[in-house]
Amino acid sequence: MRARIDSAHAPRAPKVRSGQPRLLGASALVGALLLIALLGLGGAWAQPGAPDAGPTTPPSGPSSAPGSKANGTPETPPAAPSSVSTPIEFPPEDDADEHDREVAKAECKANKGVWKTSERLQVCTQKGEATGWAFFTTPAKGEVPAYLGGKAMMSKGKLDGPVVEYHPNGRVRFTGQHALGKRVGVFRARYAGGQPANEVLYVDDKLDGPAVFWFANCRLQARGAFAQGEKQGPWENWYSNGAPEQAGSYENGRRTGVWRFHQKSGVKYREGPFVDDAEDGVWEEWSVTGKPWRKVVYAKGTRVGPAVEACAAASGEWKVNYETLEEGCMADDKFRIGDWRGDHPGGSPSWVATYDHDQLDGLYRSFHPFTRTGNLPPYRGEPVPEVAEPKAVPKPPT
Repeated sequence: MRARIDSAHAPRAPKVRSGQPRLLGASALVGALLLIALLGLGGAWAQPGAPDAGPTTPPSGPSSAPGSKANGTPETPPAAPSSVSTPIEFPPEDDADEHDREVAKAECKANKGVWKTSERLQVCTQKGEATGWAFFTTPAKGEVPAYLGGKAMMSKGKLDGPVVEYHPNGRVRFTGQHALGKRVGVFRARYAGGQPANEVLYVDDKLDGPAVFWFANCRLQARGAFAQGEKQGPWENWYSNGAPEQAGSYENGRRTGVWRFHQKSGVKYREGPFVDDAEDGVWEEWSVTGKPWRKVVYAKGTRVGPAVEACAAASGEWKVNYETLEEGCMADDKFRIGDWRGDHPGGSPSWVATYDHDQLDGLYRSFHPFTRTGNLPPYRGEPVPEVAEPKAVPKPPT
């Protein structure tokens, strides 16, 4: 029996992520926005990329979420997310083509416009405002030479029409549409290899409608929906190996109702209710092998219990390791302090100890699965000897 926890494998606190992968942004277009201002063309470029919205991901149509009862007991939980490895096919996209720039330049002159050029930007202007196609160059960085970063249709100094951004290899990075500076319609992003990265919908410059994200290996990463820029309704997230990661619902961008969390193996290890984006109520937990472990209570995102409260009072953080079924208080994310315990797979206690600055301080107790107790003398700053399990369990007298 292991009597001491190796500090290199100290239990980690589970991270509850809000569950949406990052949308591919438009860094090159942001630079072009500044260049347009420097050229004195007026107007402003809107950013076609979206800000980070937070899977896991975890990341399906907008609908009401399953809730929780008033006493914190979960109602019927949502179905676990399923792995879908075949992505939706995007329409074909045109790769970067320098010929397009020459055509746009000729059209600009034909329409009596003025073609303005800088080191990073080429754009047609009429009456001092960017109108027609604008092309911007991404400058060299490291071993990557300068390249055509993207193109966008302008009208009176604002993005108005299609916009395309490219990867250094000339592949499309994302495509979208603007209406007088506001994002509208479907925006699609791709990885440098051409695989789909995400597909989202904008209404009046806000994310509004279904959203899908993929890993570079073409497996689903997240799926859900937005309403007025906020996550709404059911969302699902997956790991890159295709196993489900988490599933639950949002209301106005905040988690609500029953959520499920899974290990990379696909085994569920936590399930319980959220109230106003915080864990609240009774949560069930499982071991990494899928065996039921225990039920714990949360209130407004914080575990309830004397040991947890004492940990918080000592400025520590309560850590849980679902693989080893161990938990306790950590200081500065590296030193064990206060009460620690480990459990057998069935949920009964395996050992209980107290630590002071990562050293055992006081009585260490170990337990057999059938709760027979063995006590060891107190230790301070010394290693605890290994405790040998009996070869055979004696039968009780008849």
